[in-house]
Amino acid sequence: MEIFYIASLTLIVATIGTITGFGTSTLMIPVLVIFFSPVEAIFLVAIIHWFGNIWKVALFRSGFNMRLLLFFGVVGLGTSYLGALVSLSVDQSLLLSILGVFGRSEDLP
Repeated sequence: MEIFYIASLTLIVATIGTITGFGTSTLMIPVLVIFFSPVEAIFLVAIIHWFGNIWKVALFRSGFNMRLLLFFGVVGLGTSYLGALVSLSVDQSLLLSILGVFGRSEDLP
């Protein structure tokens, strides 16, 4: 049943994110932290973003700008690596405290 809730949430949030252009991580990570550790939640959202971006490229390929893609791609890769490094090196209880009320109570300091 847990998988059904996560799949439903993913479909709803990905639709909102595609229409508005933002919000997928903002809505998904706090909910996924209820079911998974913060690192796993971030990893799952990264997978959702990957497939979502492939879908957007397929939908909106007529407006594709290669120069813009390369610029944002290089910056995005660098900051993604930095974010992954921080999420793996910072204490998880601190990350959960930053997430606030969405963390599982047994994991909070």
